[in-house]
Formats: sequence, structure tokens, C-alpha cells
Amino acid sequence: MLAVVLLCAACAPVKHDPVRIPPAKIGDQHVKYPVKAIRLRHEGTVTLIMLVNTTGHVAEVRVEQSSGYLELDQTAVDTARDWLFTPGTIDGVPYPSYVREPINFHLLTLSPPPLVASPTP
Repeated sequence: MLAVVLLCAACAPVKHDPVRIPPAKIGDQHVKYPVKAIRLRHEGTVTLIMLVNTTGHVAEVRVEQSSGYLELDQTAVDTARDWLFTPGTIDGVPYPSYVREPINFHLLTLSPPPLVASPTP
């Protein structure tokens, strides 16, 4: 027995590029400046890589680029673990995805700015 299969362009599934939406932070994700770093006048930028899971929680976090100061790096990591995101989606389906986030620690951005101690003679 011989079966004949007819193919038509209208019957074929339509292919499309998947719609990808990256994760987005929810709310104001403020990082507190460590008191020790203020006292020692440490400044810098910490770049983190975070894995955001399908529920929007940070599943993993690591320092990609250090500020050069352990207390700034550790504060950034500890704070980022509690952040929430809307998860990334592909065609509306959540998927785990990585996010790169720079965190700046600059004394002049503090309100009020810290007092500058004069050197002791």
C-alpha cells in the first residue's frame, strides 16, 4: 500500500524568532555603604554576575570584577542575594538567565557626605 503525503505552504508551521525578554530588577535595590569602608574612605565599583531563576530569585552570585576592597565586594554580594527580578522569558516562558550588574560605591553619593578627617600632626 502506498500513501501519498501532500505538503502545502499554508499547512506548514510558521517559524519565528523567539521573543526574549531579559530579567528586570523589581523595586529600588539600594546597597548600603559599609561603615568600615566609609571610615577608611574606600571607593570602587563591584561588577556582579547573578543567575536569576524562573521565580525571579537570585540563585547564584559571584564577583566578576572586584572593587579592590573586600568589604565593598562582600556587601555587594550579600545584598544582591536578596534582590528580586521579573524572570527572563522566551516566548512568555520563564527561563534561568544571567545578569551582569555593576554596583558603585562612591563617598560623594552618600547623603550627607562623610566628614573628611584632617590628618593628625
